[in-house]
Amino acid sequence: MQHIRPMSFGEILDGAFKIYRSHFVPLFLSALISYAPFVLIGAAVAMVVGAGQTTAGLAAAGMTMVISIPLMVLGFAVSWGSVTYLASEAYLGRPVTLGAGLGRGLSRAIPLFVALLMAGFLIVLGFIFFIIPGFIVMAMFFAAVPAVVVESRGPVEALGRSRELARGSLGRILGIVIVAALIASLPNYAVSAFSMANTAASGGEPSMAALIGTQGLSLLLSALAAPFSTTVAVLLYYDRRIRSEGLDVQMMAEGIPAYA
Repeated sequence: MQHIRPMSFGEILDGAFKIYRSHFVPLFLSALISYAPFVLIGAAVAMVVGAGQTTAGLAAAGMTMVISIPLMVLGFAVSWGSVTYLASEAYLGRPVTLGAGLGRGLSRAIPLFVALLMAGFLIVLGFIFFIIPGFIVMAMFFAAVPAVVVESRGPVEALGRSRELARGSLGRILGIVIVAALIASLPNYAVSAFSMANTAASGGEPSMAALIGTQGLSLLLSALAAPFSTTVAVLLYYDRRIRSEGLDVQMMAEGIPAYA
């Protein structure tokens, strides 16, 4: 264990790998929650195919999809909040438990969803205006989720807090976020490449079973990768607090160690 201190680009990525490896089960299970509704939809599609697209099958599939929409929204917010909280606790050397993560995710789900909705709208708007502003806004709001989950801030306040922490370091933040996203997306790219190669080799359209299997594997890999990129954002959040607020001095005085 070592005391909290500023981290380099590589140390943030390496620290995220270490935290994920050490606390794989609670982090992965927390991330998996947001993908459970997609599994329901996949099951509904499989049921329709198996029933020959009967009226009853289509009705059941439609009902499953309607039910899944609010579950997706809630599950996504709870999952992201839970993983963020657990990554923060791990970095601070505190106990990491699935129950504590889910409890925190549930308690902050609504403000987190609103903050993500606001940030997402502004990011999309930025991309519409010549793309570059979208990347700038993305970097500005890198810490919106930790601000909501760790600091218990409201949506608007969280966006302002993130913008404050990002001041003077937008380029570095954007670089780390993009690299982390690319690393997290590699497994899905591999599945997509394999699926296209398999389809080309077979010389025909893939079967429905193959499509469902590929989609299921893609969702599983997304759940596996999500905690890494989220943990990177958490470490970057603490790194910015250390560099701009002297958090390391304060926490060292309190005898709080950091994740080694």
